Amino acid sequence: MSLIERESNVLFHTYKRLPIEIERTEGMYIYTKDGNKYLDMLGGIAVNSLGHSNPKIIEAIEIQIRRYMHVSNFFYQDKQIEFAEKLSKQTGYSKVFLSNSGSESTEGSLKLARLWGTKIIKMKLLLLQVAFMEELMERCH
Repeated sequence: MSLIERESNVLFHTYKRLPIEIERTEGMYIYTKDGNKYLDMLGGIAVNSLGHSNPKIIEAIEIQIRRYMHVSNFFYQDKQIEFAEKLSKQTGYSKVFLSNSGSESTEGSLKLARLWGTKIIKMKLLLLQVAFMEELMERCH
């Protein structure tokens, strides 16, 4: 049974896949099981924008994963604070907001706009929840 057939048996089809079976990646390229080489123009849907298998990134991940892989934001984490300090310095903004999804980013931006608006000009933010949910549902097709 092929990998595509096996996938069809066990995963819900929430989006259409490209008929490419990946063997490995390196830099900006994807290598397939049948020997083809592709330029990765998706970058893991913008997650791997620095490329694949970069030795410096692998080393940093190995060092960090030996400490801990992931913990809640309820705890203080030195690397997270160091990153935020560097980002703040580079951008010139006094504070940064970190998120891991489009929905979380949207929610955070709405909260920040509301906080800023009520402090600066006493403005209320009108949120059309139906429009936002329709947008999310549209992305699921």
